[in-house]
Amino acid sequence: IDLGNKWLFRVRPSDAIQAEAAVKHLIDDTSAKKIGIFYSNDEMGAAGAEIARTYADANGVEYVEESHTTTDTDFTTQILKFKEAGVDAMFIWTPLETIYATVARQMYDLGLDVIGAGAPGLITTSSIGNMEPEWIEGWFAASDIIISNPDQNVQDFINSYKEKYGEDIYPD
Repeated sequence: IDLGNKWLFRVRPSDAIQAEAAVKHLIDDTSAKKIGIFYSNDEMGAAGAEIARTYADANGVEYVEESHTTTDTDFTTQILKFKEAGVDAMFIWTPLETIYATVARQMYDLGLDVIGAGAPGLITTSSIGNMEPEWIEGWFAASDIIISNPDQNVQDFINSYKEKYGEDIYPD
């Protein structure tokens, strides 16, 4: 990408690229036939939902969609609609890490036991730290980097970054 500035370059995939990767994996690799598209009604969420709808339509996959605000704390109504519709996978796209834990718990409590795919906020330490493993068994997220990945190349990069800049990649 030429940004017109030799000192500026992109090193992080855009939300659109990450949303497409997540929904592509959700549909292509899990054999989902009917997905729930659950998104925040802000710019990030709406853009992710549009990408999910477009990919589902292009691949003949049915979907049901519901939105939420970034201040909502109860998602029971939306989750029950997904459950009643018989979705077999969930695309969850929201910028707030705290929402993922609440959605995961409520899906678990309400018996919507399907695979979930999310934005990078799903797998941050602050998000995962507020979830029980059984709530999110089999879930995944599109992400820039997973700092707990034991791959030596990943760990070498993380250590080099910390040595050079004196701080962790993700201070969370």
